[in-house]
Amino acid sequence: MKLSRCKIAVLCCLLIAPMLLASCARRGAGEAETTTQRAEYTGNRTDLWDEEKNPPYTGDAWVPPGGDNEPESPEPGEPEEPEQPDDPGDPTPELPDFDNAEFVILSSADGFFVPEDWVDTDSEMVMDPLSQALFARNMAVEVTLNIDFQIVVTPGSNIVNIVKNSVQSEVDLYHTVLAPLNTASVLAGEGLYMNLYDLPWLEPDAEWWCQGFLAAAELNGSLPMATGALLPSLYRAAYVVYYNREYFGANELAELAERGGWTMEAFDEMARTLGAAGAENVVGSSFRQGFGAELTVRETDGHVTLRGLDEKACDAMSLLSELWRQGEPVTLASNPDDAAGMFSSRQAALLVGRVYDAETIIKEGRVNFGILPMPKFDSSQTAYYTGASLTHGTVAVPAYKNAPDLDMVGIVLETLCAASEETVLTEYFTRTVGHPEDMELLESLQQMLRWDFMDVYCSQFGNSTYWENAFRQDRSLQYVYNTMRELMLVQLNELQS
Repeated sequence: MKLSRCKIAVLCCLLIAPMLLASCARRGAGEAETTTQRAEYTGNRTDLWDEEKNPPYTGDAWVPPGGDNEPESPEPGEPEEPEQPDDPGDPTPELPDFDNAEFVILSSADGFFVPEDWVDTDSEMVMDPLSQALFARNMAVEVTLNIDFQIVVTPGSNIVNIVKNSVQSEVDLYHTVLAPLNTASVLAGEGLYMNLYDLPWLEPDAEWWCQGFLAAAELNGSLPMATGALLPSLYRAAYVVYYNREYFGANELAELAERGGWTMEAFDEMARTLGAAGAENVVGSSFRQGFGAELTVRETDGHVTLRGLDEKACDAMSLLSELWRQGEPVTLASNPDDAAGMFSSRQAALLVGRVYDAETIIKEGRVNFGILPMPKFDSSQTAYYTGASLTHGTVAVPAYKNAPDLDMVGIVLETLCAASEETVLTEYFTRTVGHPEDMELLESLQQMLRWDFMDVYCSQFGNSTYWENAFRQDRSLQYVYNTMRELMLVQLNELQS
């Protein structure tokens, strides 16, 4: 059923207004900001959000709930102290009204995914469910806050110069910029984006912002760009593994992943067995983020330095090299679309690709497929991780000297991202699953996604790292690391100077 613009706006306002009011209440009560209690996808989907079984992940190790500061139990027979009610703080403030102010967005017109992050609310209604959800979200925010979205699209190659010229000339043309990561990293690295930590109303610790990206994107104590539920391109670009169900027993691989046993050893064994039976396996994406193999380390003062090659990194490199450099039954596709095409034509049993590839597979309609997380490095790895290609979207605010209304910018971005978590992502994931049980895995991507500092600031490192260069040059990881180390140290120091 096609709803009118007015009906869509009214319906979505019923959802968005409580989110805004809750956000306002937290700000009004002056709550101390805390690090988001992030769950990691461990393979046991039913325990994903159970903090007793899956406690918060701090970045390096699991922390039991309560830690060493767990309060002592009362003595037997001693009455327990009654709990004091929480201080309600200040009353919930009213939502602001911005008097039909324009909110101008600069967006890439030709990135691989980014143009589909936004649907212009001045355009005619489209019937694609995802576009309809984006359209409805935008209209609801317009009505709720009394603003008028204006989207300016331009070729991605123009965005750097447009933002640079407007910032340097102190002409505040745009409230926010939507750009693919490989473009945004240039602007962030040159100091042309403002620190989002200083943006009123924005709650970067909220679950609808991608915490793995924010942790890696900090630069000299500031946060120049973010990504999260606001941008469907983030999830389109995420890496997963597809399997053709015709090659496997009922739920064989899904149950293996549920038990936490989906490792590179299992992938290697599976590929060899399938190869011996005449099947192919194709890789169109990187395994590295799935291993949690980081290229840099952030010191306690926030400064990022180059990580030395540890045993895990070298072992991982050797394993992957053996898998597809020495004639094993794995094809390393130079183009991820080619990899998806091979799988869609039923030539391959396994595909290491992007979430977006599911759209191609479903469109072809030849393969009954399932979805798995990226494999762990080995059984000692606690959680499943993944990464995303450089084509996913980011959101940022130009660093104008006389910035436009930052209160409006902050509350609009926060509201758009929160509403997207509830209304947009479900529509996207629905179109990318072949079986309902895969939905929960896709909804867990927000917790699995992670980046290295060099992944975020990819443009400063030639859109590659020593890990990927080792593959391209067919050299040992140690050789490429030794060759590139001094140059990368210079680049790291320049970026943080």
